[in-house]
Amino acid sequence: MVNYIIDNLDYGKYKLLSPQNNSNQSTLVVISHRDQNMNKNIYDLLKSNGVDIVLREGNLRISPHIFNQKSDIEKLLELLKSI
Repeated sequence: MVNYIIDNLDYGKYKLLSPQNNSNQSTLVVISHRDQNMNKNIYDLLKSNGVDIVLREGNLRISPHIFNQKSDIEKLLELLKSI
């Protein structure tokens, strides 16, 4: 799920802040809108649509895990693209 997010993130709008290479990669994905001031609004939008993420230090922290379905991640990515 982590790789799916990394591979399908809209890099025109978002920056990947968490390590991307396999040796340092985590089970968390930390991103920021290129306009970091948008992150609180994005967080609120995601939460209101049932996407459980964390706003941490002004960035968006996504914690996909074994209980997430691909459709959950696709919903997240579609909402991120809509901003």
